[in-house]
Parts: sequence; structure tokens; C-alpha cells
Amino acid sequence: MREKTEACGEGKSTKVAQRATSNQTIFTVPKGVTTFDFCKNRNLLVTGGMDKLLRMWMPYVPRKPTGILKGHAAPVSYLCIASEDGHIFSVSTDNTAKLELSSRHSASVVMHFASFRLPYSICCRPQPKGNQIVSHKEPVLCCGYSEEFRQVVSCSEGSVVKVWDVETGAQVFEYGCAHGESAITCMAFDPSGRRLVTGGRDGCLKMWNFNNGQFVISVGWGRRIDIYLVNGSHKIRNGHKEDILCIAHCTPHLLATGSYDGEIIVWNVVSGRIQCRFQTPQSQQIRNTSVLSLIFLKTRAFVPELSSSAWLVSSGSQGKLVFVMNKITERRKSIVKLALTRDDSMLFTADHVGFIYVYNIKQYALGPEQNPPKKVNFWRAHISSITSLKIFDKDQFLLTSSLDCSVRLWSIHGEFIGTFGQEESWSINTPSSWKHPAVPYEILIDPLSMPSHPVLDIEINLSDVSDSEKTENVNSEVRHLDEALCSCFI
Repeated sequence: MREKTEACGEGKSTKVAQRATSNQTIFTVPKGVTTFDFCKNRNLLVTGGMDKLLRMWMPYVPRKPTGILKGHAAPVSYLCIASEDGHIFSVSTDNTAKLELSSRHSASVVMHFASFRLPYSICCRPQPKGNQIVSHKEPVLCCGYSEEFRQVVSCSEGSVVKVWDVETGAQVFEYGCAHGESAITCMAFDPSGRRLVTGGRDGCLKMWNFNNGQFVISVGWGRRIDIYLVNGSHKIRNGHKEDILCIAHCTPHLLATGSYDGEIIVWNVVSGRIQCRFQTPQSQQIRNTSVLSLIFLKTRAFVPELSSSAWLVSSGSQGKLVFVMNKITERRKSIVKLALTRDDSMLFTADHVGFIYVYNIKQYALGPEQNPPKKVNFWRAHISSITSLKIFDKDQFLLTSSLDCSVRLWSIHGEFIGTFGQEESWSINTPSSWKHPAVPYEILIDPLSMPSHPVLDIEINLSDVSDSEKTENVNSEVRHLDEALCSCFI
């Protein structure tokens, strides 16, 4: 702020504070802003106006909103961002309240959100429903596996850390308030598996069971890479223009980072120099090019004979797998997590509605490709977005966690072993103790889990009913469907 002298009549003057023009950030909103709220923890600004829309902004990018929430039938008179839970509450002049869970990954899509008439009691935190077996009371944001102790560690939105015995699924212990009241958004083990590092929404990194180690690298919405060395020194690397959303490391010296604007930067950790940059191409339908996950094909990264092959895979909100230096492979849903077997032959992908897809890429992208890799398996593991995807124990098992509050264990072939926290224990090496061939109950009844059938997709017009030949064809297909349904329920 700077002081400025202004005339106020009768020859008098007064000093007023005014912000320098160079320090102003102006957000242009048609028909004006009637209410707004800013959440520092989530770096989110939301405005509401006479045009009945809510606009979500990045505070330092005033050009255009990152998302628009529509659904109000009257001007918005009040709104509030619940920092802890990430919900946006809004009220319009017709006494209608609306609730939306803010998500950075879906921020560029026009969204409709649920409404209800006032007054009503509002429950912010998502709760498990019905027969759903959960591992945490809050959404699980990350999990990992320690080979040293053969234990699974999971971290939740409520800042709770739980340790599980992978052999039986039983809980070993837990501790809360690991990052105070802030959610734990990421975690990692050191190479020995004896130290746990957690990162919180409060911007803090914490190390548990500390002993001698190497270094810790962290990224976030600060657009920089922080490297903490064992001697206590701290290095910073800058290169991204937007928030960094994911990171991957390939020993000994390669590091890849992906950002909100679709840029991927590959670094040399030793020298600190940028090796190369890649830009995710935009789609005409979806402009959000956020990079949500990165993974190195480690068996190819340092092999001279494979210098023309793909050696890095990325995924994003456009629902695409990008094999760096090769063709883009289309997918329908946003791919949020990636995992590879030890020999880089099988690629596991997880999307934001809980499905896992497995691709054979052993001989894929060794040169220019025209077709997508072969899909060898898929199943639904959760009813919400998957937050962790880990392959362990010599490629025998798969560990997943989700916003649906559960952490689950699967065989590498997709057989359901169990949910951590269930009443019955399992023996990981005894398949008869697994839940397979059963699947989680909430997945079984969820509409998105239902397979499509061509007969159900047939649209019958009145003209078709009068056409006996077409009608007979439809009836024949319906009879075959009835027989298929009967065989399913027997």
C-alpha cells in the first residue's frame, strides 16, 4: 500500500492508502461479484455474482476461471469455502443452498452441484454407507508398503496414520494428529523401508523413525522443487510456471515433474539442470491438461540400444496415457495413478471412478506406434477415485487406497484378498482365506459397475413397432437377454 494525498473540498486535503497498480490482480466477472471467499490452505478463490454462477480461480491467474459451478436459479448472495473438508457452500437469493466438493483435478469442467432448501443440517465429511467396510473414517489420500517390516501404512484426510499387517490385514497401531488438523496428502519410504516421510496440506514434511539416510524431495503448489540433504542443507529448483502435481524418480539421477498446465520437466538431480521439457497436447473437448501421475520405464531409461523407445509414461485428466516420445493412447476416464511391474512389462492404471486397467507394454513403444497397447485385464477396485496404486512382493500383490475411506489388497491378477480393517483376517499366502471370488459389496451394487449390453442400448421408435421384421429382431434379442439374465441369477 502507498499513501496518496487527495483533495476533500474547502481547500482541505487528506491522506489515503492506495494499492500500487503493479501489485493489483483484477478478476473480470460479467455482471459483477456479489460475494467471494478465499481459502489460503487450498490456494482457491471462489466468486459468486448476479449471473447465478460460481467461478473458481487460481489467485495468481486472473485471465480466466479454472472452473465454473452452475445450478443456482437466482443471484448468489453468500458463499463459503470449508478449508478442512474442501467443500464449497453457496446460498442464492431464492433461499437455496448448494454444496460442492472442490477438486483441483476437475476444476476445468463445468459442474452441476447438489442443492437443498434451507434450513437443513449439513454433514461435511463423507461417511461410509450401509455394508461398506472401511479402513479409515475419512478419505484415504495415500498408502505405501514397507518390505522391511512387511507392513502397510495408510494416511487419511483426518491426519491419521495407520499401520497394518499385510500378512493378515490386522491393524498394528495408529496415531492421530500427525500433521495437526491438516490432511496428510503424500508419503514415501526411504530405500531401506525403515523411515517414513509424510507431507501435509499444511506444507510441512515430517520424518518418522529417523536414522541416517540420503535425501528427501518434495513438490507442491509453490511451483518449486525442494531437496533436503542428509547434512541439513536445502536446495531449490525452479522451472515450472504452474503448480506441480506429481513427481517420479529414476535412480541414480533422473527426476520428472508434472504440472497443472500439462508441462513435464525431466531434471538431472545431481547437476540441477533441466534435461528436457514436454508439453501435453490439448484436446478440443477438454482444455485441462493437468499431469496427474508420472512413472519411469526404468529398464529402458539408461539403455543406449533403446534410446528411441519410450522411457517415461504420464497420465492426466484428459484420460490419456502419454508414452514420452511416442503416440498418445486415448482412454475415457481420468487416469490418476500408474504402477509398473519390476520388468516394466505390465502397466497398471487407475482412474477417478475406481477402475484398474492392465496393459501389456513389454514390446510396446520401442519405436513409433499407431495403436494402443494390449489391454489384458481390468476390474473395479473402489467406488471413488483411487489415491494409491502399489505393486509389491515380487509382483505378486497390488495395494490400493481410495477416497471411499478404504485400503484394499489384491492379487496381481485382480483377485480380491480383502479390505484392511475387516473383521475376518486373511492369510496372504492362502488363497482360500481370500474374499475372492467375492467383490466388495458397494462395488457390486454401484451403477457404474454394471456391464453394458447392446440390447439395453437399443432405441425403439414407433416406426419400428409397426415393422414386423424389426419387431421380431428386437423380440429375439430380448429373449436372448432374458436367457442370459436367468443364467446369471441361477
